[in-house]
Amino acid sequence: LGTLSGNTLTYNTRMYLGPSGHLHLTGTVKNLSDRNKKENIDPVSPGAMLEKLVNMPIYEWSYIDGNGERHVGPMAQDFHAQFKPLGEETQLPAMDVAGVTIAAVQGLHDIVQKQQNELTQRDEQIKSLEQRLSQLESLMQKMADSVD
Repeated sequence: LGTLSGNTLTYNTRMYLGPSGHLHLTGTVKNLSDRNKKENIDPVSPGAMLEKLVNMPIYEWSYIDGNGERHVGPMAQDFHAQFKPLGEETQLPAMDVAGVTIAAVQGLHDIVQKQQNELTQRDEQIKSLEQRLSQLESLMQKMADSVD
């Protein structure tokens, strides 16, 4: 397969499993995601995904018997509890984590769009009120001028 020297893989090494348990790749990890290879396809609610994700605790941690390297992320048990039946009690499926994250981003997008629409409506109301106020001020000035 080749050798690892420092952080460099030599010659045509495609994959190297280091003694610390780190898997080094020179390519890309790909998950099969072809619609034609799936069944029981159901849409999800981005808002519900966002709500579950927001309530999931995220930790910084190191593996027991590891090299002390720090990581950030959820615990598999918490992910599984929030997103049953996804995942297992002790493992995080990368594809599901990515899918939940994408759905949550869509949920955030929906919230931002709604807020932008509300702001646009408020801006239009403010413009209308400013025009009415200007007309009233003009009318009051004409009335004051005619009294003098």
